[in-house]
Amino acid sequence: MSAYLQQIQRGIDFIEARLDNNIELRNVSKAAGISHAHFQRIFKALTGETLKTYVRSRRMANALDLLLTTDRRILDIALAAGFESQEAFAR
Repeated sequence: MSAYLQQIQRGIDFIEARLDNNIELRNVSKAAGISHAHFQRIFKALTGETLKTYVRSRRMANALDLLLTTDRRILDIALAAGFESQEAFAR
């Protein structure tokens, strides 16, 4: 695996381990061991999406799973997914 792929994977692993928490995007690139701007460029080139969009889509995927498999309230799931309100989550 190329060095860039390994660095991006380290960033993805960092994100996945912290999806339920606030993720500072600069900390993702720091965990990968490269500059923030360079990480963002490589990430977008490899995945086709921005780092911020990736984090949001992963949180939405987890939220969907919780909606389908648990009896938790929508508000609780929305807050766990990083949204400030149920209305923002619904949009």
